[in-house]
Amino acid sequence: KSKARFKILKWGRRVGKTWLEAYTEGKWALEKPGGKFWYVTKTLSLARDEFIPALLNILPQECVARFNEQKLSVTLKNRSTITAKSSEKEDNLRGRGLDGLVVDEAAFLRERIFDQILRPQLGHSKGPAIIASSAKKGWFTRLFNQAAKGDDSTHFASHATIYDSSLDADEIAAIKAKT
Repeated sequence: KSKARFKILKWGRRVGKTWLEAYTEGKWALEKPGGKFWYVTKTLSLARDEFIPALLNILPQECVARFNEQKLSVTLKNRSTITAKSSEKEDNLRGRGLDGLVVDEAAFLRERIFDQILRPQLGHSKGPAIIASSAKKGWFTRLFNQAAKGDDSTHFASHATIYDSSLDADEIAAIKAKT
């Protein structure tokens, strides 16, 4: 519900990051005809196996014009597109203007991918972004900690753990014992 432009989500496993990302990006695309939206994560298999199915499940079918399985791109009838991208070849992410962006498992991407490549592409539109990840030390945690201070109204921080998920206590204990 935050009105902040940049939402930094430090959420653990099985909390619902993918569903929130799909819902939010779908909402943005439905509200901005002709908009260009990206979902960027470490590998295309994560996008193909998790995000795209969630997005296609959430979007009203009557709003979808076509789905390009090869490009992992959904075009809506209002001409907006949502495309899944991998950070593996960072040069393939350069030079485009975006209207909104989701960066998933951000802590596992190189810092420059967000700061120097993706963030500037929101400049013309002043579009929103969700930067989400499970916890890992590094640039993402620094960004989260800065947002959590609340000094910048353009950034919002949210934290959730596996204990906030729908998993029962026995299952969490079994997972915790192995990780």
